[in-house]
Amino acid sequence: MRSAFVLPLFLLVFLPSFSLKAQQVNPIDYREKVKKALQEGAGGTTTLALIEQWRAQLFEQGSTFNLAETYLYEGEYHLNKEAYSEALRAFREAEALWKKAPPADDTPIGILYLNLGRVYFLRYDYVKAADSYLKALRIFEKNKQDAYACETLSQLGETYITMKNLTKGIQYLERGVEVCSRLEDISNLASMENSLAVAYSDNGQHENAIEHYKKAYDLCVKMEYHRGMYYTLSNIGYEYYLLKKYQEALKYFQKAFEVVEKNQLHGIEAGALVNMSYVYFDRGDYAKALELQKQSLALAKETGRKFIEQECYEAMSRTYEKMGQTVLALDFYKKAVALKDELQLAEQQEAANQIMARYELEKAEMEKERAQQELSIKELRMQRQRYAVLLFAAVAILALVMAFFIWRQAEQRRKVNQELTKLNALLKEQKEEIELQNEQLAATNNKILESIRYAQRIQAALFPSMAQFKSLFPESAIFWRPKDIVSGDFYWCAQKDGFIYLAVSDCTGHGVPGGFMTVMGINFLNQILYEDNVTDPAEILTKLDYRITTTLQKHDPEVKDGMDIALLRINPAENILVVSLAKQRMHILSDEGYEELQPSKYSIGAGGLYNEKVFENQVISLHSGQVFYLHTDGYIDQFDASNRKKFKIKQFKEILREIYTLPFEEQERILAERFDAWKGNQTQTDDVLVLAFRCS
Repeated sequence: MRSAFVLPLFLLVFLPSFSLKAQQVNPIDYREKVKKALQEGAGGTTTLALIEQWRAQLFEQGSTFNLAETYLYEGEYHLNKEAYSEALRAFREAEALWKKAPPADDTPIGILYLNLGRVYFLRYDYVKAADSYLKALRIFEKNKQDAYACETLSQLGETYITMKNLTKGIQYLERGVEVCSRLEDISNLASMENSLAVAYSDNGQHENAIEHYKKAYDLCVKMEYHRGMYYTLSNIGYEYYLLKKYQEALKYFQKAFEVVEKNQLHGIEAGALVNMSYVYFDRGDYAKALELQKQSLALAKETGRKFIEQECYEAMSRTYEKMGQTVLALDFYKKAVALKDELQLAEQQEAANQIMARYELEKAEMEKERAQQELSIKELRMQRQRYAVLLFAAVAILALVMAFFIWRQAEQRRKVNQELTKLNALLKEQKEEIELQNEQLAATNNKILESIRYAQRIQAALFPSMAQFKSLFPESAIFWRPKDIVSGDFYWCAQKDGFIYLAVSDCTGHGVPGGFMTVMGINFLNQILYEDNVTDPAEILTKLDYRITTTLQKHDPEVKDGMDIALLRINPAENILVVSLAKQRMHILSDEGYEELQPSKYSIGAGGLYNEKVFENQVISLHSGQVFYLHTDGYIDQFDASNRKKFKIKQFKEILREIYTLPFEEQERILAERFDAWKGNQTQTDDVLVLAFRCS
């Protein structure tokens, strides 16, 4: 309900206004030409060509003092074009050069760190972003450059708020407000007052939030920034709404709407109307609330604001329910759920595409860097071998000379010793270079590991949240342990048309390759259920097999990758469970005994002709006391501490018989303890996933 607030502040990057003092090496003022090209947004060929010409002339004239400045401008160009990897490379080149030869005025280094912070922030590396901003702030405060310090404090505060460290975020924003007030920088001041209000609101300090929103509003009035006036008034109304001061809330919502109408801010009227409807709803004036919600819905549809449209459906459903019109309430609830599912599916698809693109880009960069380092090491080794050959040749020649010229023995020995001393010094230097290259390789490996950890966080975000899972399966337990950070095992759940769906899958491989298979599996399951409207478990597996097979074999028919999966559909109204198993067991335990459902012999994908595979449904009547277990092969395939035998299914079934009557938290603890005790110090064999639940 809180409205977003954005001010047209500084450019994304700062174009430095400094001039490094050095010998005059450039009769053509490339610096001014490059600055002008960046400010006017000239084409990439023009701007980069100017930078390369400037850099070439510096090399030609033997002046490397200003080289760092050319890399700073190159980084700013790439940052403006959102080419963050190239920007990071250029900024690091500038940083390395300035570390070797620091300028007398370190302002450009501060600007460099400010821009580095922006790159790290846009790459979601908030810790490095905060570190870079702090380095920039120290330089700007030391040099008493308040304008740069003001922007840096603003960025630093936003970074800590994004990291959910509200205390630090508020601290830096308040310092920024103090500096901007001295400078009378109204635009930046309004932005920081708004950010402070958001932070206080998130921290539950609504009175403080109102105070800062009002300050931001006054500044927007001075700037005649009408959208900012609307957003701040709406947010003040929202804070009063949270405090249940409905009269004040309505007053500010109406003021916000008046700003929209007076200044013809087309496209945001819908949000203003639905905000006012919440106040009337909470005051019991359902007719007025419904009238506003209908107006908001019409405007949202007209302007294509899907999120406002979905919010209107939910609000109208609640209003109709209060008015006793249950049929309409249910109808609008279904519309809200359908649109919400559509929006979530689009977000998940976009997230998956971004993950794959980002991973491939970073992987290519790391491979390129590793290849260059390996080539350097190879060249050093070859050079060392050449010197070794020269050494042996010198010794052989020395032996021949000594045989024929005994009288010159002392002189020859002195010369050889000198040569050996030089060669040993050179070999020592080369050894140190090789050790340095090995350290750089280790750093590269750490970067790759960091990328994999990032992929694991994104993979976890694609899985159902624990709150979502527990809302569908209140009595349940999940023991999930990836082998290599990113897992090839996944679980998935969904709810549609009164049915609950659950899947547990074991994909080919583990680590990042297995992780990509899980992204593909979750994506296709969502598409088949929500877009294709396929609800029968066996038919869903048939569709999934077709999509996995055709996708993986598009470029290589010999690909054998795939997944084993168990897919359930639960009908709570009729107490019926339908399950289709693709090489994946399901165990059912109750007071009546133990039952194991046998799976189809076919996997999903994994080679073979998809049109020859048959997946069947098995129907189970649900009754009190039943506990269902789904699992991948990782648990039963784990070797013991002696690496001689696997855990196997028989021992696993004995554990299930022992624990199925216990609370699910206790079951999860026992499964973890038995697994760790069996594994001992042995390496984990595969990804592990065991899921248990009881239907309420």
